[in-house]
Amino acid sequence: MADTDPSSPTYATGPFGRIPRFLRTPLPVSDEQATNMGLALLAKSVGLTRTRQVECVPNPALEAGDRIDITVAGDLEHHIADSFTLPLGPASMSITTRSAKPDPGDT
Repeated sequence: MADTDPSSPTYATGPFGRIPRFLRTPLPVSDEQATNMGLALLAKSVGLTRTRQVECVPNPALEAGDRIDITVAGDLEHHIADSFTLPLGPASMSITTRSAKPDPGDT
């Protein structure tokens, strides 16, 4: 699997070149499963454009991997929750997010 989008910062023949990633699994997999795992691994590596640290009201229903919509300066950004700290008291919740798509205003 390779990033074949010429506009991507991680383009396979771009300035970073090809960087192999290896995945070892103890599970027997078919060719189709191996391809799907490779595509999922590639999707996690391609096009990361932004990370954010946000503070909000505590939400115990949140799980890592959930989509979070963040409004910054009137623009809506779609992010994935990577990690968070859920306080036991009335303090605010801290969430670290990532976005794999350029947001409005990005150059």
